[in-house]
Amino acid sequence: MIESWRTPAFDNLEFVRSQQVTHGLPTHTHDTYSIGIALRGVQRLDFAGETLLAAPGAVLLSMPGQVVAHAPLPGSGWAHKMLHVSPDFLRYLQRRGYIPRQRPLAFDAPLRSDAAWVARYDALHGSETPPGEQELGALLGALFATAGAEPAGPDPRFRGAVADVQAYLQGHRQQKLALDGLARRFALNKFQLVRQFRRHVGVTPNSYLTILRVEQAKELLTQGCSLVETALEAGFYDQSHFSRYFLRYGGFTPGDFQRARNILQD
Repeated sequence: MIESWRTPAFDNLEFVRSQQVTHGLPTHTHDTYSIGIALRGVQRLDFAGETLLAAPGAVLLSMPGQVVAHAPLPGSGWAHKMLHVSPDFLRYLQRRGYIPRQRPLAFDAPLRSDAAWVARYDALHGSETPPGEQELGALLGALFATAGAEPAGPDPRFRGAVADVQAYLQGHRQQKLALDGLARRFALNKFQLVRQFRRHVGVTPNSYLTILRVEQAKELLTQGCSLVETALEAGFYDQSHFSRYFLRYGGFTPGDFQRARNILQD
């Protein structure tokens, strides 16, 4: 389900809210700045020739005219909140001093991680009363305050190394992840590894490994494995972690997913 509404006072600023989205959107573009947060499930983004994964809590960013396609991972629903902001309104906020004048109205990457900003965004987006100029200006000003602070897009020199790390994690999803050991294996500094992996893939190595485990768990549950068997086989070491991460990245509890599969098969 997708809902949207507009605020004419701010150049038709559009609010969008979705729940349990199970279909993808093919390649498309907007004439606005699209600014959102991922709430549940995992979304695969095809963006500027790269495939990224947006996990819950990610900040989703695109500029006018940028082409993107996205779809939830198989078997999961996806939820998010978005604002579509016109370039004219952002320039107005910049003239009013909410957005630093020395900062470009551009994003350094299509995904960010900023828990404090996400909480502010979620509260404003969920308010029963429309936000005022000051609230919007402060929120968007904080987003653009660091724009351009890092290189735009992933560094192509690390593309091969990141692909090797992904392949390694895919083959070792049952093992506990030690970032120090992983960095030594691929001759990278630990912080460099996390930073470059996030820029190329959209999530940290730890989150990526968890996503792989959840996807394997879905396959095992579909095959009829019990919840206990599935948790152990997929690399989860206790039921509470299994249930929490399955809900976070899959959109359902393991039991609900299993029951839904049984109903479909019947």
